[in-house]
Amino acid sequence: MSPPPQVRMFLGKQGGSPARPVVAVGDSVKVGQLLADSEGRVSSPIHSSVAGKVKSIDEFDPVTGERGDKTASIAITTDSKQTVFEGLAPPVVEDTASFLAAVRASGVVGLGGAGYPTASKLTLKEGTALDYILVNSAECEPYIT
Repeated sequence: MSPPPQVRMFLGKQGGSPARPVVAVGDSVKVGQLLADSEGRVSSPIHSSVAGKVKSIDEFDPVTGERGDKTASIAITTDSKQTVFEGLAPPVVEDTASFLAAVRASGVVGLGGAGYPTASKLTLKEGTALDYILVNSAECEPYIT
């Protein structure tokens, strides 16, 4: 399936601080490339799902914004190549800290309305050990059909 002519990546996908762009207008981007990042505990990085050129970085129209308010976003004019970013590599996971860093870097968030970052859900209280992770693959009950 071909990508649409343009996509808009919202930078405030979760309840925490919006991600800050690490690309600029006019930059070429590839699939999987980091577009925006955030240091906030309840924030996550945003990666490109398409290849193309950054058309704009702006506040999106409040009428059609995903939350009904002005939302910072990156608009990308897509190309037909869908070239994958050459910097993608499997993470090296050696312990709990590197596992959590890999989950955070992936940008995975929950499907619930808040889009809560998965790495925040997995972060343990100091002095607690992690022995198992149970994955049910459908974390938001309304999506189970």
